[in-house]
Amino acid sequence: MMSPGAIHCSKPSNLRSLVCRRPSPLETGVFPMQLQVGDKFRDESGEWEVIAHPYATGGGKSTNVRVQRVDTPGVTEARTWGS
Repeated sequence: MMSPGAIHCSKPSNLRSLVCRRPSPLETGVFPMQLQVGDKFRDESGEWEVIAHPYATGGGKSTNVRVQRVDTPGVTEARTWGS
């Protein structure tokens, strides 16, 4: 597992230069409560951006966060993860 915030670089055989990217929070093993406004992640429905600070409910057993689609900023959702 990469450390949070580490930049991953690779050199595809068909390119002359390195391709670098910062991994999404969920790729690095970040807990839901560690998400910050502006973090982006991808799932089966598309790419999402965190637009509000996460908060815990259910005595700290669930973490909720507001997210919006990167390609369609008006589309928002409340995501819930078990903590």
